[in-house]
Amino acid sequence: MRSRLWTSVIVGTSVLGMGGAVVAQRTLHDQASVLAQNTTAGTTAGQLGANQTQAIESRDFLDRIGVNTHIHYTDGGYANVEKVIDALKFVGISNLRDSVPDRSLPGGGGYHFDKFADAGFKFDFVVSPNLPLAKTLSMLETFAEAHPDAITAIEGPNEVNNWPVTYNGETGPKAAVAYQDALYKAVKNSPRLETRPVYNLTSWPELIGKFDVYNAHTYPPKGEQPEAAVRTIVEHLRELDHGSSAAITEVGYYTLPGKGTWGGVDEATQASLSLNLILDAIDSGIVKIYLYQLLDAYPDPSSSEMENHFGLFDVGYRPKPAASAIRNLINTVSTGDRETSSAKGQAPSLTLSSGDLKVKSLLVTGDGTSSTLIVWDERKIWDSEKNVPVPVPAVDVTVESDRAFSKVDIIDPTKAAEPIQTLGKGQSVTVALEGHPILIKFRGE
Repeated sequence: MRSRLWTSVIVGTSVLGMGGAVVAQRTLHDQASVLAQNTTAGTTAGQLGANQTQAIESRDFLDRIGVNTHIHYTDGGYANVEKVIDALKFVGISNLRDSVPDRSLPGGGGYHFDKFADAGFKFDFVVSPNLPLAKTLSMLETFAEAHPDAITAIEGPNEVNNWPVTYNGETGPKAAVAYQDALYKAVKNSPRLETRPVYNLTSWPELIGKFDVYNAHTYPPKGEQPEAAVRTIVEHLRELDHGSSAAITEVGYYTLPGKGTWGGVDEATQASLSLNLILDAIDSGIVKIYLYQLLDAYPDPSSSEMENHFGLFDVGYRPKPAASAIRNLINTVSTGDRETSSAKGQAPSLTLSSGDLKVKSLLVTGDGTSSTLIVWDERKIWDSEKNVPVPVPAVDVTVESDRAFSKVDIIDPTKAAEPIQTLGKGQSVTVALEGHPILIKFRGE
């Protein structure tokens, strides 16, 4: 069970920490733990306009979004491979974080990974340090040989403060760092794996081994907006001065209002917060963000197990509003296989005005004929004492462009993929913000 200690730092636990046969089945972890991982910021494609709006190409934007899965698990919702693939295709996410495929585990879940790779999904594989490192490398190399493009990263041990590592006759933090260093060396010495980035292990207190990409977990409590959690991660990594890029490999909100260790939210609020979370991470330069998790994989008749409510889909594979909202975001900014605007011309320079409201913005450049400006704010939207949404008054934001556009679609991803308003030729547009993102899709002359 995911647990939390209430402190001034970011905390949480994970279900990917245990290796071996335990991973093949649902495991409940009763211990509370502190996990405050802090990551590096990369850079986006550029900055445009007087308000310093970041610009990023569509393909880069989409490639940064991922989700945690538990494909080994054969005693719950992940056992139905076709349903899981359908859920992933619905939401439009192709980057998965999971444990290393192990065909020796009971239940046969280790064989299911091939079907996902064949369907085009790619993996950050988290190692299980209770297995011999040689076996882990062999499993990774076997998978890489069968699916050369399916491994995007190899991640060190998961939350070793919860699941201590034993390595070379020693147990504890030193063993975890030694294992991370050995993993890094083994990957870089493997002809089949050497090009894959290695993510640092996760732990609290923080442990630093050899890595290419820094790694973080964070779970904003009590329905809080994600800005502070993401900012803490980025600022801490700058202090480390490692010079690497970074990933947030676990983050999310659970839909069990008023229950659990650190306060759940309703489904509509999960949707708004998850969108803001993705945008904050990408805008801060995080190279990968893996939401926790895809499915509510197990029934919870008593509505008491928070671990069973983090999913973007419920236990019956119904997409929660978060899944639909993310799908709408992805579909709006996607250019398919078309070229991005870097090959066909510059994106517009944009200026935003919003009075006293602090507004964030991110420009996703399209195929040379369109760009999508995403604007959002992070006012309080959840009352954790009453466990109800907080009404957010609409505030107008005006966007002005340095060039004329022929058409503008205004889309609220929490409502639908279809525009809530379409405008004709002009150089300015005004939208109303209510605590979640609005998408403004410009089409050029």
